[in-house]
Amino acid sequence: MVKSLPGDRHFDVSSGDNLKVAVTKRFNHPSYEIVQLGNKPENPISLLSTALALAGLGNTVCFVKSLFDNAIEANKRGQDHLVPAWLFAASQLLENGATISDGLWRLLVNSIRRTTPRPTLRVLGHKVPTVDVFVTCCGEQNDIIIDTLKAACAMDYPISKFRVICADDGRNPRLKKACGELVNKYTNLVYYSRQKPDDGNHGYKAGNLNVTWKALGTPAEFLACFDADMIPEPGFLRALLPHALIDDKVGMVTCAQHHYNIPDNDPLYQSNITGTGADDGIRDSVDASWCPGSGFIIRKSAWKDIGEFPTFSITEDLITSWLLHGKGWKIVLVHEYLQWGLQPDCLTSHLKQRRRWWAGHVRDSFTLDFSFDKRLWGATLIQRIAMFHHCCRPYLYTVCKLLALILVLLALIIPGSVVPVADINGLNNVLRYVVCQQVFSMYADYKCIMSGMFWNMRRRQATNAWLGIHFTRDVLGSMMPKTWGGLRLGFEVSGTDAVPKKAIKERYLKHRPEGMWNRVSLVHHREGILYHGALVFVFVCAMILCVWTDYQFVSGIPYWLRIMAGVGFTGHFLIPYLPLHITPMEYMMFPPIMPTRRRCMVFEQPARLWRAAPEFKGIKWTRASWWLEIPHTLGRMWLLMTLAVLWLLTCDAAV
Repeated sequence: MVKSLPGDRHFDVSSGDNLKVAVTKRFNHPSYEIVQLGNKPENPISLLSTALALAGLGNTVCFVKSLFDNAIEANKRGQDHLVPAWLFAASQLLENGATISDGLWRLLVNSIRRTTPRPTLRVLGHKVPTVDVFVTCCGEQNDIIIDTLKAACAMDYPISKFRVICADDGRNPRLKKACGELVNKYTNLVYYSRQKPDDGNHGYKAGNLNVTWKALGTPAEFLACFDADMIPEPGFLRALLPHALIDDKVGMVTCAQHHYNIPDNDPLYQSNITGTGADDGIRDSVDASWCPGSGFIIRKSAWKDIGEFPTFSITEDLITSWLLHGKGWKIVLVHEYLQWGLQPDCLTSHLKQRRRWWAGHVRDSFTLDFSFDKRLWGATLIQRIAMFHHCCRPYLYTVCKLLALILVLLALIIPGSVVPVADINGLNNVLRYVVCQQVFSMYADYKCIMSGMFWNMRRRQATNAWLGIHFTRDVLGSMMPKTWGGLRLGFEVSGTDAVPKKAIKERYLKHRPEGMWNRVSLVHHREGILYHGALVFVFVCAMILCVWTDYQFVSGIPYWLRIMAGVGFTGHFLIPYLPLHITPMEYMMFPPIMPTRRRCMVFEQPARLWRAAPEFKGIKWTRASWWLEIPHTLGRMWLLMTLAVLWLLTCDAAV
C-alpha cells in the first residue's frame, strides 16, 4: 500500500469530462506520480432506509407465511375447496423468492459497506507502466472498429508506453488493410488475427485475448481491453491505472459501460443505469466488483495467476472476476464516464445478446458449483455470497416466476378462494400486508423521484417482468445436458448494424418493414413475442370466468367477500403486472426512431476522430413513458376499492 500526502490545491489537471479539478492529495509512490482529484462526499448509512428495508423484507415474509397459515387454519376448520389456497400460497413463495433474496443481499451489504466513495485518481507525467490495449473484434462493421482503434491510439498516454492491438477473430482482409494504412499515423497500432483450431474449441473472446497477447512478444505490465464498439475517453488509462499502482493486490480495474444510441424512453432498458449505478456500485462498496466485459485493465501477473482468461465460458468477463477473487486479487470499479459504445439496435439482436448472458450465467453456475468450486475458495465471505446470490438469480427471475404464474392460473381456474378466511376480519388481516407493501413501494418511488431515477426504475420493472418469462425456456435448456437437447450458445455479433441481412432494423425509417402487424409477425416468428399477448389474454379470460362463476355460486358467504378473497385478491398482483407483458409488441408496433450511428457522433477536428455526441449520452424521457405508471396506478386504485368494499361489508355486518 502507498501512503498519501496532502495535495496542492492550486494544481489542476483535466478530468475525463474535460473539467478542471483541483488536486487534493499526492501519493508518495516510489515510481509514479499519482494524485487524487477533489474530495467526494461521504455516503453514510441511513438508519431510516435500513429500517424500512428490513421492515419491507419482514412484511414480504409475513405475507407469504400468512397465506400458508390461512390454508392450514381452513383445513383445521374442515373447509372445502382449499386447493386454490395452497396453489396461491406456493405461487407467492416462488414469486417473492427473488425479492427476498435481493432484499437480504442489500441489507447485508448496507450493514458492512464503505461509506467513503472511491477517490478519483490520475497518474501523471511520462513515467508510467506499459500497457497493451486490445480492441477485440469478430465481424463488426469496419467503420465501427476503426473509430474505436483511432480513439484508443489517441489516448492521453506516452506512445512509447502502450500499443493498440486489433485482435481480429473474423480474419477480415479489409480491416487488415485499413489497419495497415492507419499505422502510418499511429505507429503503435498492431493488427493480429489468430488461426483458430480445427476442432472448434477456440474459446471465443477469451481465447482470442490469450493467443494474441502471447503471440505478440513480451507482454506489457497491464492489458486493457475494449469491445469493437466501445470508444475510450482520452484519460482512460490515466484514470484506471493508479488504482492498481497504489495497491499491488489489485488485479483488475474496471469502469462502467455507457452507450450513445439509446432511444428516447429507453424502451428495452438497454441503458441498464440502475444496474451499473446501483448493483455494481453496491458490490464495489464491499470489494466484490466484477468485470463488465469492456473497459478494464488487468495486471499481467494476475492474468497468469488465474491461468489466463477462462475459455470454458461465453461470459468470460464474469468468470475472470470470480477466478481473480478466488486467488485473492482485488477488483476496483472506477465511477467515471470513460467509454461510450453501442447497444443492439433491433429487438432480435437485443434478445440474442441478453439470451447469451442468461444462458451463460446458468452454465457458469453449474461449472463453478454455485460458487463452491475450489478455485473460488480464496475469495472473501462477502465475495462468495455475491457469487452465490448471482448464481441463483437466473432461476429466481425466470423459472420461479413462470411457475408462479402457472400456479396462480390454476388457482383461478379451480373452484375455491385463494385466501380461505372465515370472515371479513380474516381477510383484513392478510390485506394488511398488501397495504404495507404498497406503502414501502411508494416510499421507494419517492426516493427514486428525488434521485432522478424514477423512470429508469419503472422501465427496469417493466423489462424484468416480460424478459424473465421470455428466457425461461432458454434457462431450462441450459440446465439440460447437451445429449438431451440442452441449449449451447456461442458468441454472435449483436451490436448496431451487425448481421444486416438478418436484422429487422425497426428503428430506422428507411429500413424498417412496413406495417405494424408485419413487424410484430416477423419478430414473433423468431422470438415468439405474441405469446406474451396470449398470456395476458388467458389470464383476463380466467379472471372474467372466476367473477362469473362466483356470481352463479350459491353460498352463505357474501358475494363480494368471495370476490375479494378470490379473484379480487389475485388482482393486487396481476393488475400491475400483466400489462407489462405487452411491452415487446407495443415496441414493434410503434418502434422509436433513431438517427444513424454517425449522426449520433461528433468529429474532433484536431485528433481527426469520431466520438459520441454529448446530446446522445443521456436518455430523454418524454410523455410516452407515462404509460409505465398506469399499471401501478391501476393496482393502487384496485387496492383502495378493495378496502372500501370491505369497509362497507363490515358496516353491513355491524348493522
